[in-house]
Amino acid sequence: MLTSDPDLDLAIKLTHQVTFDKKPDIVGLGWHYLPDVKNVITHSGGTGGYSSSICIDLNKQIGVVVLTNNTSTGYIVAKDLINLIH
Repeated sequence: MLTSDPDLDLAIKLTHQVTFDKKPDIVGLGWHYLPDVKNVITHSGGTGGYSSSICIDLNKQIGVVVLTNNTSTGYIVAKDLINLIH
C-alpha cells in the first residue's frame, strides 16, 4: 500500500504500467524504467541551468531526489544512488 486511500493507490499504480517497451526506453505514464534494473522508476527535468531527478525503487519503497544547479549530472547521480541502494 502506498497511501491510506485505496483509490489513490490504484491511480498511482496505474501510472506505473508500462505503455511503451522498446529497450532501452521503457515508459509508463510519465515514468521511465531503468532498462537494467527492474521495479525502479525515474523522471527528470530541468530549466534555466538547473535539473531535478527522482528515482524510486518500488519494491523497497525508497526514493532518491537530486536537485542540481547544472543540467548534466542530476540524473546520473540519482541513478547511481538508487543502484547502490538496489
